Amino acid sequence: MLFRLLCLAIVILGFNSCQSDKKTPVSPTAAAPVNASPTVAANPLSAGMEQIPPSAKIVNANVNSVHVWIDKGNVCLAGIVSNMSAEWHKYWLEASPADQSGRPIAFNGHSGVVVSPHCDAVPPSSRTSFFASWPLNSFSGTPHNFNFKAWAEVQKPGPVLSIPATSAIQMSVPQPTGQNLKPEVAWQMTGALMNPLNMVAAHPRIEVLVFGNDQKLWFATVFNPEDQAMRKIFSWDREGPLKPKEERQFNLQVYTLGMADSLKDLGIKKIDLIPFNARLAK
Repeated sequence: MLFRLLCLAIVILGFNSCQSDKKTPVSPTAAAPVNASPTVAANPLSAGMEQIPPSAKIVNANVNSVHVWIDKGNVCLAGIVSNMSAEWHKYWLEASPADQSGRPIAFNGHSGVVVSPHCDAVPPSSRTSFFASWPLNSFSGTPHNFNFKAWAEVQKPGPVLSIPATSAIQMSVPQPTGQNLKPEVAWQMTGALMNPLNMVAAHPRIEVLVFGNDQKLWFATVFNPEDQAMRKIFSWDREGPLKPKEERQFNLQVYTLGMADSLKDLGIKKIDLIPFNARLAK
């Protein structure tokens, strides 16, 4: 049973981890590759600027809970964008790396990178997360922070989903004698996904944000209940779109094996779940 749990953890979360030994950078699907610093950049524009539509504007978004760390030769970046406006927004973050002294550093000739947060239509007073990683040896120095410029495109209002409360049980295994292994291997979470408005939520999604005991955000991803491959770690009491005013119970298992070594040493303090209705391209 333990072997099955560990194998499942590797399959589900390993591909999103900063610990990947693959040469290909791990990053969100919509994120562009990083590329360099203003002072030495061959191209002063951030890589991926072509992803931002002409209708997008620079906005005063609150980029918070930003965490930058190094894990197995990769620079890892996680954070949250809070919508401070009265409109629904799709965000793009123009992120420029800086060293410990705040000086910009180079990465293949560009001033930074465009990262797309997970939710494609963030309601007012709501938030969405982002996570990406790139090889450390691609930078001219060691990034300790990123400076952000937020771009946004106004979206039409839609369903507003919520998870008012969750309960969690830590899943663990005994520590083998003589080995320095942490017993925590997963969190099993239960809760209710609610659609309080008179609108159908056709494509519900759940962002999973993992915070360590140091209060820092160590991992952020988005979970798709429509993906049949997720059935081993997710279940709920009815399939399909969320009807107006529907409340649906769910069970989700979040494994830690594929996450950063430092997080496994620290332990998990909490896991936040942010639901939203995805707007699929037609």
